Amino acid sequence: MRTSAHPGARPAFLPLSATTWLSTPGRVAVVWLLSRLLIGIVYATPAENYIAGDPYYYWRKLGAMAEVGLGGTMQEYPTPAVWVLQLPWLLGCGTTVGYVVAFALLMLACDALLTVGLWRAGGRRRTAALEFWLVFLVVFGPLAYFRFDLLPAVLVAAALLFSAARPAVAGALVGVGAAIKLWPALVYPALLARPGRGRTPTTVGFVVAGFGLALVSLLIGGWERLVSPLTWQSDRGLQIESIPATALMAARAVRPDLWVVELSQYNAYELMSGPGVAAMTVTSSVLTVLGGLTIVLILARALVPGFGRHTDPRRIPDAWHIGMIVMALVLILIITNKTLSPQYVTWLGGPLVYMFLHSGRTGQRSALTQRLAVGVLVLAGLTHLVYPLLYTPLYSGGSLMWLPTLALALRNLGLVILTVWVVLLALRPPRPPVVADQQNPAAVADDVS
Repeated sequence: MRTSAHPGARPAFLPLSATTWLSTPGRVAVVWLLSRLLIGIVYATPAENYIAGDPYYYWRKLGAMAEVGLGGTMQEYPTPAVWVLQLPWLLGCGTTVGYVVAFALLMLACDALLTVGLWRAGGRRRTAALEFWLVFLVVFGPLAYFRFDLLPAVLVAAALLFSAARPAVAGALVGVGAAIKLWPALVYPALLARPGRGRTPTTVGFVVAGFGLALVSLLIGGWERLVSPLTWQSDRGLQIESIPATALMAARAVRPDLWVVELSQYNAYELMSGPGVAAMTVTSSVLTVLGGLTIVLILARALVPGFGRHTDPRRIPDAWHIGMIVMALVLILIITNKTLSPQYVTWLGGPLVYMFLHSGRTGQRSALTQRLAVGVLVLAGLTHLVYPLLYTPLYSGGSLMWLPTLALALRNLGLVILTVWVVLLALRPPRPPVVADQQNPAAVADDVS
């Protein structure tokens, strides 16, 4: 990272001059537009223009909802998610193309709102967070705008931004995220680790929004529809991109005749049969349990006095450490699951931009956050290679199958290494802040006011 001679220079993630890079709202808008235009150009290429399958699927399912009812519509998603997915239907006037365009524009709006939030929240430290977010989605590719996962990722990022100044809003945002995609519920206990009086309003916001939407879902769709996302997930097989499937996919690249890969009823390519498939499916269940226990341990050390949580107020989890905890929880959820869709990588963006905002201008935390960001960008790039660029030979086989298999193995190995690293950092109690950070108002300014 290049440092500036100007005393008021903002820290940057990219090796560009901090005095000129993203220093005004106009420049941020121009860079955002140009970078998103680049993503659009990439989407227009033959290698990527087939990735809109999910919005088409939503459109078909919503069109059939009048016949099958809410109970038979997109059972893999919570009921509030179905309500959200009806918005592009209305904006697109019920047409196929209109729905896909409206869906992508809504995801683009989520991206733009987070970009504005990072500009407003960061003070002198916003440059690095903005740079990372802008580059992150470019590296990940157009898929971000054609998958539903960007919305909960942005909701989690926004919850972290609001967690200090408006904890009730933060709790509500996490509650809404959990109501539409489940996994953001893990962020709620992490927010409670923040010192101060924010626990009660955070809990109130989470309960009112999350449990309120769950209650409405129960009243409208019934119990079976309420729990259908959980049963849907548990019934799925071993997805070819998942961590437990990696060794089998590597072996399949050598002996493709021994394994059968097919598109399952869950709209994912899975290992249907072959040596070790049953064993690795059981292994994935064991990993899920171990991951759950690790999550409990991380949260216990952050929340319970005497169980890792220090009584010294300087060593109680602060904003940066809470971002690390959230990142650890997300990574555990990703690598221990028997499903691993490419869009799950976008979940890592929220905690990382939050850590950038609270990493300080210099020092160990700033350097560590940058190293984590580089690792996530590499994983995003490898994920982009696996899907959509090299996905066809990955599932269908052929002479080029070794190339996406290698990219997949490197991506998954990187995810495991990153998870172990981040979990160890999350379990470590935060160190007392250095005096320089305490004397620098920009280094301790907190969140959205």
